[in-house]
Formats: sequence, C-alpha cells, structure tokens
Amino acid sequence: MEELERSIPDGDDTFSICITPVGTPNENVGYVFLINRIDELFLIKDIKEITLFRDKSLEQLFQIIRHSSGIAYNEDIHTEFYRVRNEIGLEQ
Repeated sequence: MEELERSIPDGDDTFSICITPVGTPNENVGYVFLINRIDELFLIKDIKEITLFRDKSLEQLFQIIRHSSGIAYNEDIHTEFYRVRNEIGLEQ
C-alpha cells in the first residue's frame, strides 16, 4: 500500500498501472489500468478506456490491484469485473 501511495502522482492526474501476474509469459503485458485521480477518489478504466470502477478510494484501488495480480482474491471485485464484462460484451 505504501509503495502504491508513493507511485501515484500528486494532484488530479491520469496515470497507468500495469500488473503482470507471476508466471505470465514474457510476451504478455498482463493487466493495464488507466487511472484518473479526482481529489481523493479514482476512476479506473481498462486499456480500451472502458470504465471498470468509479469513485474508488486508495484502499479500494489497492484491493483491485491485489485481486488482479492474483495476490488476494476479492469476491466484490471479481463480481464487478464480470458485471462490466457482461455489460459491454466480449467483442468490444
């Protein structure tokens, strides 16, 4: 959590985080999240700029990263990823 906090730019800004789970082939980027910081909350999009999560705290962002990287499963995050996936369809 402390490393994440240090990595986030000051102010309202957009940045990206790439998560490559252990065991992922070298040619695979893994998961890329585009993140907008608005005050103390975060808007999280995928590489196609599809919104995955809105108004998430730093702690929630940390949990999303931990879930995506396979470090700590989170049922709520898992459910939300699948809800968005089903809402937008696999072809988009």
